[in-house]
Amino acid sequence: MPATNEHKRLRPSGKARTTSANPYRSAASRHDDAVIQAEVRDLASALRPFGALSGHALESAAEAAKWHEGGFRRALSAAVKAGTIEQLPGDFYRDSHSA
Repeated sequence: MPATNEHKRLRPSGKARTTSANPYRSAASRHDDAVIQAEVRDLASALRPFGALSGHALESAAEAAKWHEGGFRRALSAAVKAGTIEQLPGDFYRDSHSA
């Protein structure tokens, strides 16, 4: 077995396919990624009409209090990292499309 804790399965074509040894973890990871992506879109949509907002105002505009705990900061960090939202000084954020 490979050292990466993966094993190979045969496809119907007879060619090997590498799959994760723990499909539940990867499914959970894909779910978390999908949730974060949806929240990033929600943040961008909430920010767009204003152009720029403070972090607190953005959290309120996106109604992030209804999200799971830590979701707002996690999504905001992902949005900044992806370039969807630009972080400004003083905990302000700007829609990168309005810049």
